[in-house]
Amino acid sequence: SEFIESSFCHFDSPEIVPIVDVGNLKVAELWHGLTGSFKDIALGLVGKLVNYFLSKKGQHATVLVSTAGNTGSAVARCLAGSNHADVIVMYPKERVDRVQELQMCTVAADNVTVYATVGSSCEDNDVILR
Repeated sequence: SEFIESSFCHFDSPEIVPIVDVGNLKVAELWHGLTGSFKDIALGLVGKLVNYFLSKKGQHATVLVSTAGNTGSAVARCLAGSNHADVIVMYPKERVDRVQELQMCTVAADNVTVYATVGSSCEDNDVILR
């Protein structure tokens, strides 16, 4: 319960994922997290769990992220300030939305480093997987 509450405390809707009527449809609004991405829903909790288990084991990890946009900002935000995990985000320079770039590059946490790379996110993945 503590993990779930702290994972979603920064969402701008008390329902976390409001369900709204749009004509005859029911639509889940998945953009109420810190980055406005559906990825905030899962990564908010994953970040808390990663931090918890690393803390419990007395370990430290570095999380490498190659992104074309919202994954990088969601991971950076969910682990920002962690004492047990550093985050390195790589994104392709001039190939991501300006809002996503600002979300990644303005995380004010010593454990988050963001790099703009030349090439594509697929090429960044190749670097990480080597």
